[in-house]
Amino acid sequence: MDDGERKRNFFISILGSNLIQNVIIGSVLLFCASMSLSAIFSASGRVNISLAKTYDFPLDDGWYSVSPTGENVPVELPAEIECEGPSARIYRHVEVEDSKRDSFLIYSHHQNLRVFLDDVEIYSYEAPEGLPWLKSYRSLYHIVNLPSGTDGTLSIELTALIPKYAGHFPVVYEGDRLSLVFHVMRERPFKLFLGFAFIMLGIVLLVNVFFVRGLSNQNGSIMHLAMLSLFMGIWQIEESRVLQLFISNVGVHWFMEYPIQFIVLTGAFCFVRSIAPTNMRTGVIILFVTVFSAISVQLLLQISGKVPLSSSIEVTHVMLIGTIIIASLCINYKSKNDGDKAMLVVFNAAMVVSVFMLLFGTTNLIPWTDSETVMSLSLFFLFTSIAIILVRHSIKMGESVKKAGFYRNLAMVDFGTGVGSHTAWYTFTEEFCDSGRDEAFALMLFDINNLKKMNDTYGHQQGDMMIASFCTCLKEAVGERGKIYRIGGDEFICISEGCTELEAREMLDSFDDKIRQQGSNGIPFSAAYGYTIFTPHNKSDFYAAQKIADTRMYEMKRRMKSFSNWS
Repeated sequence: MDDGERKRNFFISILGSNLIQNVIIGSVLLFCASMSLSAIFSASGRVNISLAKTYDFPLDDGWYSVSPTGENVPVELPAEIECEGPSARIYRHVEVEDSKRDSFLIYSHHQNLRVFLDDVEIYSYEAPEGLPWLKSYRSLYHIVNLPSGTDGTLSIELTALIPKYAGHFPVVYEGDRLSLVFHVMRERPFKLFLGFAFIMLGIVLLVNVFFVRGLSNQNGSIMHLAMLSLFMGIWQIEESRVLQLFISNVGVHWFMEYPIQFIVLTGAFCFVRSIAPTNMRTGVIILFVTVFSAISVQLLLQISGKVPLSSSIEVTHVMLIGTIIIASLCINYKSKNDGDKAMLVVFNAAMVVSVFMLLFGTTNLIPWTDSETVMSLSLFFLFTSIAIILVRHSIKMGESVKKAGFYRNLAMVDFGTGVGSHTAWYTFTEEFCDSGRDEAFALMLFDINNLKKMNDTYGHQQGDMMIASFCTCLKEAVGERGKIYRIGGDEFICISEGCTELEAREMLDSFDDKIRQQGSNGIPFSAAYGYTIFTPHNKSDFYAAQKIADTRMYEMKRRMKSFSNWS
């Protein structure tokens, strides 16, 4: 192996480590969170874009602008007003009847806003200036209430935070407060619906993880998809602008417009990593490097003031396209033998539509507003189909684990007697863990006499009855003080934890008393046994003790044989 290959393998082994990836992911998201918290703190207490403004002035028709020569120029909204510098104003005369209340809705897009009545400022919004690297706080709605009995000239001044929006005036809507709130909700109802649908999907997946935890290795993948769905839901609800009705801090809205897309992309990568087969390890490393390099570059460009996230976010969209494609390959590979063909068809169709709509919207081949709705719907179907595929697989895995546990429990019991099986004894010794307490154990080994004679003379059914009678005697003698295992046809082991020599002898004396009272078909039977007291530290100590007890048991059997004629 040459030096180049060694370096390449070292590089892959480092970046392929989940720990290293998680450290880098955490560092990037921590930086992103720090920027977002700075934006939120900077906006706190300084600006308020709540829809609960109570400036009471009327609104009427007749917008116009004032030319440099002082002439009134009629304006039909939406409009682009020629202006020198970033600021422009439009005017209108307002007059409201005494019995009427009115409100108007103004939409600012990367712009500061000031509203005047007869040159008296009645409303203002200014983006916080504490963060020079933050060029804008995106698009915001503003509602101003208008009471009755107001007569004057209303003017709206918009100051662009980004040069291309200088002089841009959107439509201003008039109506009562409630109708304007519903207008905001009706503008993008699909986004609102999808946002709640994504959140509900995430909650359902989290509930699934809770109920099947420990039963399936799919839980990690489902958890990643659940968190991804929740963040997608928050993003979509923010896109509907409805959250502006409830959250006044514009820093929060900036976070939920741009940095949250990095979280969505990170979640998509973590999901891919959790479902990717081992033969795609190199592809996952390449995806990791590409995704987090792109996120880091965008954050650095924003913090340096070079390029705002609003202008570079298309890079994140491209990364999301690539991640979706890789996720589709992993899902198809993982589900090809699971029988979820119908869901795979839905998944692949939704994946293709999502990728093309995201691609067309990002490259402006289709207007973003037209492609966005279709893309959001297809993404929802994409997530839902993935969720169904993973949950079905998780349920199948859970059922398999339960069945395996059931059969394992069956293997641990000797059905003829109800005591532990040979497998249970082997499992006990193999899984023994030294507690470090130097606690003594008693190991007693039993062998039933006359069992062969019983089977040969009266049949195996009577022999089984003899074994059952033997076990009844032993269970009554031992009680809760020990655990009994059947390790052969007529051989049994009893293990008692924390048992002294005196206690072991008491159990055996009790067993002797009970066994002397037993018989079957008039043929008396007995049992030989041997025991030892020992302190185990590992499984080999149990087998050594068993060997000692076995030797002592055969010594007892020889003594019993010399005083009787059984064989």
